Amino acid sequence: MPDDSVAATGPPPGKPTAQRSLWPVSFASDRPDADAKQARQLGATEVRQDSNGDVVLRDPTGALFRLTEHPR
Repeated sequence: MPDDSVAATGPPPGKPTAQRSLWPVSFASDRPDADAKQARQLGATEVRQDSNGDVVLRDPTGALFRLTEHPR
């Protein structure tokens, strides 16, 4: 993410349904693996890990979010 941004939105990853949100949000993290582990402990499920180290998760309500590696 550019500059000192800590969050961003992107294009929807598909079609909306009654069960899931299509507001993909990215959060900057200097330790995405550790933050993903904590998110899983809090009820998120991992969807995938990209080759660049980003981790995509789904929160307990079904919303997608991404942890994007962004060292400080």
